[in-house]
Amino acid sequence: MSRKQSEIFTKHVADITVKPCGQGHVMLGYFTATRPAKGFAIELHAKQSVDEAVVTEVMNIGTDNKYRLVLSIANYSDMAVQAKVWSMP
Repeated sequence: MSRKQSEIFTKHVADITVKPCGQGHVMLGYFTATRPAKGFAIELHAKQSVDEAVVTEVMNIGTDNKYRLVLSIANYSDMAVQAKVWSMP
């Protein structure tokens, strides 16, 4: 994460390790129309570059008025990937 991003995304949400050829999920929180999500940042760490082998997706589950966001990480590489998730306060 860049210095500018680290000043914006200051609330640590979760650390997750995704096994090779595995998936991981992190609940980002519950939100409403009056208290919407502000933004999230994801840091991925691996021993080698896995940029093309890791796919991240945020799923919106619920309605427009009340919903939860879930981060899904699919790791198609042959090594474990660590992810740190941050949000805006």
